[in-house]
Formats: sequence, C-alpha cells, structure tokens
Amino acid sequence: MGLYQLGSKSLPSELGIAVQVFNPLLAMQSDEKNTALIATHGANFAIATGLAIRVFRRATYKPTAWREAQRQQQKKNYLTLLVGIGVSMVLLMFAVSKGMDQVIATQEQRNQFLTQEMAKIDTQIGEIKNIKQSKEAIEQRMTLIEQLEVSRNAAPIVLDELARIVPPGVSFSRFSRTINRVEIDGVSDSNNRLANFMRNLAESNVFNDAELSSIVADTSAADAVSEFKIKFNISPSVAPDFNQHQGSQNKCSSILINSKNSTN
Repeated sequence: MGLYQLGSKSLPSELGIAVQVFNPLLAMQSDEKNTALIATHGANFAIATGLAIRVFRRATYKPTAWREAQRQQQKKNYLTLLVGIGVSMVLLMFAVSKGMDQVIATQEQRNQFLTQEMAKIDTQIGEIKNIKQSKEAIEQRMTLIEQLEVSRNAAPIVLDELARIVPPGVSFSRFSRTINRVEIDGVSDSNNRLANFMRNLAESNVFNDAELSSIVADTSAADAVSEFKIKFNISPSVAPDFNQHQGSQNKCSSILINSKNSTN
C-alpha cells in the first residue's frame, strides 16, 4: 500500500483522523502520460522528495573533524579570554586598593605633621602671652617708679604753697588728698579773708579748679567765724596723674591736720 492510500484511507477508517490529501504536483505542466502518473502518484513523489531533501541536508551539514576541532579551539579561546579578563580585573582592583591605601597613609602623615606643628604654635602662643604679661608688669613697675620719682616732692611743694597763699585769720581743721584732688575744712574769721584765699588759689601755679563747696557762719562764739569747705586740684605739673592715662585704680591718702594753722 502506498503512502497515498495509507494517508487517505487507512488513517480515517482505523484511527478516525480526518485527512486532507494535498498534491503539490497538480500545477505542473506535462503531457497526458505524465499527467496521469502525477495524478496517481504525485503525493508519494512529494513525500519521497521531502524525505530525500531531509536526508541530504543531514548529510551535508554533518560536522566534520576539523570543524569540531575549530569549535573546540574557539571555545578554548573564549574561556582563555574570560580568564584573562577576570585576572586583569582582580589585578586592577588590587592596584587601585594599594593606591588608595598609599594616598590615605600620605594624608594621615600630613595630618599628623599639621597636628604637631599646631601644637608647637600653641606652645609659642602661650610663651608670647607670658612675655606680654611680663612686659605689662614691667611697664606698670616702670610707670610706678616714674610716678614716685616725679611726685615725691609734691607734698612739700603743696604744703609750702598753702603756707604762702593762706591769708591771716584762715585756719584748717582737716586736709585730705585723693589722687590729685584736695579737700580742706577750715575756719575763717571774716569773709574777706576767705575771699582772699580763694583768689590766691585761682592765681596759684600749684593749684587749679578751686571751688567753695560750703560756708557756715558760727554766731555762737564770742568772735564771729565762718566754717568752710574748699575743693581744688593739684596741678599736673606738680603731681602728674598717671592713673588717668593707665586706667588703673588709685589708692587714696588722707592727712588729717588737727592743729590750727594761721599766719600773722
């Protein structure tokens, strides 16, 4: 039984499979004898031709020994290339890691050097501060010495000038000095004598800025007297006020005179 009969009759009857017979040779132009042959055996010819082509293709594309060897060599080359790339990447990463470690180590050395230098600078700054403090202390001592040298004769000059300008009938009960400011409490037997004293203070080269702060007449005594308070400054030419320029605190000194001072 041919393939045509097997496909068109046996499959539908025995297996129940619908079969449609297709003859690809019906469109061929041929004489009557060949036409009848093609119509009868065309399907078989088509199947046989397909099988032949299939076998031919298998025989044609069957790998030969040299092709297999070439394929193996290409596979080996590919694997070698992959291994080379992997090794290169590992070496590159190792080199980059070493380079970064070297950069970090260099930077740490620089940081350590900067820290040491900054510590030295801090030490030098501390020494400079100590030198400045020593300098200021020396300057204060020199200023004090200069003040003492200049003003050591101020007290005799002040007392001598007071003895010269105080008129008769004027006496002091209290004399106090704070820096260059002098305050005097005293008694005058007349206002004219007190006016003369104020005039002498204004004309004096040793004193300045004299002011009469208060005057009280005492009528209870047999001879009428007036109690007064006078404030004036010692001239800077006699006793320079160094503390005014230095801004330091000054100690106040007071001299109490309980004895009556009068000039006849």
